Amino acid sequence: MSAWIVSKKHIDALVTWATKNNIVVTHKGALHPISGNLDDIGQSLWRENFRSVNSRYSENKRTPKYIFQPEHATDMVIYKNIGCYDYQTCEHAGYKDSFAFAFVEALMKKLDEKGYNHSRIKMITYLSNQYENASWGID
Repeated sequence: MSAWIVSKKHIDALVTWATKNNIVVTHKGALHPISGNLDDIGQSLWRENFRSVNSRYSENKRTPKYIFQPEHATDMVIYKNIGCYDYQTCEHAGYKDSFAFAFVEALMKKLDEKGYNHSRIKMITYLSNQYENASWGID
């Protein structure tokens, strides 16, 4: 399995979508609304991605400073790219206990509520190219 660092724009899109959809992350028994200091939320997500890639390749790259900038994306693009983020970020032992993993779970739950689940995506893919045309990673 390979992993790579997602772009800042990728993180921006996930955080923007989370705020637009009033996501509340449950992590370690506490509720964390995705609002307020979006710089800290994005920094946490990006740091977890760097931690994963560093672990996978025995590197020690530092996470750049993150400053949130809104980046809008469709539900379909977010559906595909929360999967991408999860895939790129799961390469270390502590991932499933992290805020980032809880964030992924919260976004997937909201997407499922909106009808974006595997069965529906298979149907959309069959009827159109929306899923296939969505990039794997946001640059």
